[in-house]
Amino acid sequence: MTTMAQTTVTFKTDSNTKEIAQIICKKLGINMTTAINMFLHQMIMHNGIPFEVVLHPNEETKKAIKEAESDEESKLYDSWKDLMKDLDAED
Repeated sequence: MTTMAQTTVTFKTDSNTKEIAQIICKKLGINMTTAINMFLHQMIMHNGIPFEVVLHPNEETKKAIKEAESDEESKLYDSWKDLMKDLDAED
């Protein structure tokens, strides 16, 4: 087995996040270095972030989407440029 050269990675996080993460690592029987290395290896294996990163609409946005979908006068645009042309035409 070939040993890879070690390097240091430094990052900033708030103290509360660090403290909670350290508690979880301790319960798992690992240290933060091992946890971060596990994350980095998973990134490599997945060729990206190893979990879904999404934005979920809040209740106000969900309501607006539902209203727009039910509005027969709503118009869909293929691009924001088309939308802007339409808006400029209304002036």
